[in-house]
Amino acid sequence: MLADWRGLCLTALLLATTCVQIVGKNVELLSGLDRLRNLGTYRYLFSGAPWMPWLMFRWSGLIQIATVLTVGILFGWKAAVLTTVAVPMFGFAIWRIARSHAVGMIEDVRKRVRDEEAEPKS
Repeated sequence: MLADWRGLCLTALLLATTCVQIVGKNVELLSGLDRLRNLGTYRYLFSGAPWMPWLMFRWSGLIQIATVLTVGILFGWKAAVLTTVAVPMFGFAIWRIARSHAVGMIEDVRKRVRDEEAEPKS
């Protein structure tokens, strides 16, 4: 699968989506903001050109299922099973990195809020 360019593209999409999903989960755990009730906040956190992180965050489950199905169709059921096992392992492997990224995102938001409150209003 990884010798074919299609497999590499699908793997990159799946790993990037998983990374964004884990960062979002860490933001949710650290801030207490429920994803479904605060989509505007999460859209602010994950938006920006080229808007791919927002799409990956918002539709991560659908992207992951579609990618595994595509891997199964293109490369067979064994590759799909291995891909299904590899995704949670990758999530566990990057958990600490994603958590530090989420902490940085939350601190950036706090700094922006403080800066806006400190500006004199005319």
